[in-house]
Amino acid sequence: MTQINLELYQEQVDFVTAPEHALGFVAGIGSGKTYAGAVRDILATQGQIGGERVPVPNVGVVTAPTYNMLKDATLRTFLEVAGPLVAKFNKADMVATMTNGSEVLFR
Repeated sequence: MTQINLELYQEQVDFVTAPEHALGFVAGIGSGKTYAGAVRDILATQGQIGGERVPVPNVGVVTAPTYNMLKDATLRTFLEVAGPLVAKFNKADMVATMTNGSEVLFR
């Protein structure tokens, strides 16, 4: 099994481990919102949401207010954090396929 090591601030841990399926992380510029979101998304692809098990493989959607924000920040951070957990990324379709078969759609 592939593992990645991450460092999170307590506020990020609270967000990443929250049991709710839909929630938001409201904070200032540079506070780690995108990073925490990527970690939560990656855990979901691995079958974990807030400590709860979810079926794998699964499909998730990551969104951003604009395409440029999605491409320049959100997607870049996701791919950096996920590292070896991403089996392939289809740039034309904006879909990341994880090593366990889960997919993440970027819209």
